[in-house]
Amino acid sequence: MGRQARSPVKPEQLRVLLSPHFARLGTTGGCYEYAGNLAEAIRQSPVWREKDELLRSVPGVGPVLTSTLLAGLSELGTLTNKQIAPSSA
Repeated sequence: MGRQARSPVKPEQLRVLLSPHFARLGTTGGCYEYAGNLAEAIRQSPVWREKDELLRSVPGVGPVLTSTLLAGLSELGTLTNKQIAPSSA
């Protein structure tokens, strides 16, 4: 069975969908504050720091990607590719 094509989201629809998230972050730069806290947590944790250094040794991988991976995949480096695949689906 084929996949149904998705119609593109119009800018106004996107604004409506994302406005609650922006409101929750507020105008104080909550997103940037969170990123700073995450970067500090990575620096403070020997385990996360080691994973961060390993990930950054790959060309093209920088602080944004490593922070995203470490925050979203805490099991990174402890599971095989077959074990982790279902969590990314």
